[in-house]
Amino acid sequence: MSKKTNLKFVEPSLQDQLNTAIEEEAATYEALQAAERRFAAKGDVRLAGAGIILVEQGAELSEERQIEQATGFHRRQIDFDERQHRASEELRSLGDLRYGHDEARRRVERLRREVERQVDERIARQELAGAIAAIAGTEAELSRLDAAAGRAQHQRREAEVAVVNAEQALAVAIEAQAQTHAAAIEQGHPPPRDEDVQNARAALQRARDVADATKSAAATIGTKHGSAERALQEQRRGIADLARAIAGTAVPTLFAEVRELHERLAAQRVVLMLLSDFAPDTISEEVADYLAAPVFTWGNQGETLDEHPAVVPWVRAIEALKTDANALLPQC
Repeated sequence: MSKKTNLKFVEPSLQDQLNTAIEEEAATYEALQAAERRFAAKGDVRLAGAGIILVEQGAELSEERQIEQATGFHRRQIDFDERQHRASEELRSLGDLRYGHDEARRRVERLRREVERQVDERIARQELAGAIAAIAGTEAELSRLDAAAGRAQHQRREAEVAVVNAEQALAVAIEAQAQTHAAAIEQGHPPPRDEDVQNARAALQRARDVADATKSAAATIGTKHGSAERALQEQRRGIADLARAIAGTAVPTLFAEVRELHERLAAQRVVLMLLSDFAPDTISEEVADYLAAPVFTWGNQGETLDEHPAVVPWVRAIEALKTDANALLPQC
């Protein structure tokens, strides 16, 4: 991801801090390089022990010569000590510069990780806000379809009742027509013109047509309702993924901090192991038990990660992000 094209997602103050840290890191690097060049140019300040004491060979030295030689040796020893002292001071200064440069470099790395985290988080939050807005539309559409499905089912039941009533009305009309025709035949008259049966048959067909239409309408609405429900579930899964992705932007920074803490803990633990044999009696047993126990003990009694006190705020934050793209994350 190109951070230059995404500076709009970075707080100006954080970008300023990073720029300042980069400049400081460059300055400490230049100072360190200059100091190392100066130190190297002076050569090896160490002197061989044999090179300090110069003993003249041959004739026995006079007292005056002995004093002169002792004075020269003393001066060379003082000069040697002074050069060693200066070299020690320069080495300490060089060490301080290296430490300062390392600190500046680590600060740049921390700020760069924070810039990357902020860019990734804000992009994910922007996407999450759009997904939450979209799911609101889907929920509104599903609510509308719920109401429509209820009306369709009600109308279908009414249409089915109307069909039953029309069938009963037709049966009554047919029976009445039969009675009328039978009476006319008994009296020797032609059967009368009776339109009740035709009207009843027509009413039944209309009722059946309405029932078929309401059944088709209910099926169509049901199909749309099912599609909306599947879309809603898919959107909810997408929102859950985005919420977890936002929480995941804290991982690089958290990982770097945990690794650094682990390295420091491991170093201190080794020292504790070395010194534990010399521990006072009042604490020696407790120290031994601590060193014998696993470093990470959570879960040994069946606990889940979600139950750890440090994890609870993160679980709540991820849940809150599913409905609010601006929900805050806990501090690492």
